[in-house]
Amino acid sequence: MLVVNEPGCLTDALHKIFQRILILSQDQRNQAVNRLIQSGNVDEVIRLLKKTKRFEMKYDRITPIKFALYKEAIDVFLKNPQCRFSCMIIDRNKEGFNRSFFNNSWNAYTSYVSTLVKREARNLIKQELFLVLDDISKPNSVSLPLEEIILRKAKHEDTLDEQNRAEIIGAIRIESHSNLLMQLNDILLGCVMLSFKMKVGVVSEKLIKRKGEVVYHLSSVLGKNILAETFTLHKPNYFSVWEVDFRKNKSGESDK
Repeated sequence: MLVVNEPGCLTDALHKIFQRILILSQDQRNQAVNRLIQSGNVDEVIRLLKKTKRFEMKYDRITPIKFALYKEAIDVFLKNPQCRFSCMIIDRNKEGFNRSFFNNSWNAYTSYVSTLVKREARNLIKQELFLVLDDISKPNSVSLPLEEIILRKAKHEDTLDEQNRAEIIGAIRIESHSNLLMQLNDILLGCVMLSFKMKVGVVSEKLIKRKGEVVYHLSSVLGKNILAETFTLHKPNYFSVWEVDFRKNKSGESDK
């Protein structure tokens, strides 16, 4: 979750980086196509061109040749102290996780998103939140739109004083390729996720070499040795990582 008060200036700064990453990616693709043509591998050229999609700055597309540019994108966030980032980590192998609690990925996604939104709304005293949601495929059995479901769940009454938290005033879904702030969110989340995967040893050394330097850059600027733990920082930006503990606490309730 990325919370931004003034999206315009942040988007302008990211757009300059986006254009440079786009040009670099196009050059790499063109070089690959030329090599395939020269080798006579026409079928592979056709396959490569067919899978070309709308371009995005994404964590999955980080490669060593783009390290400096993705670091710049992270620095845009870190140099705007009014921006806030928070994420909720679900480890399905953790003790207490109930794999049958949600009957499909749609219910899990909407519930986890609304939980994170409610949690962060508690820290945004007397502000207004308008939610911009990453679009996902909706099951045919669901009648309500994504926006309505998230708003209903996020506004669900809890034990806190509603007057001392942010008011959620609306929501809209968009495709991530159309919004640079959502792409920035993906990069930050990807860095946290790789850190957790490195911690439990489920990623290869090859993948770490392809993306690790960007993760180390983020953790270094934040003053953290590791991102794979529950923590909340307020400088240089608000940056919060919450790994959910599904075990019962002393009051008999699971961590929410």
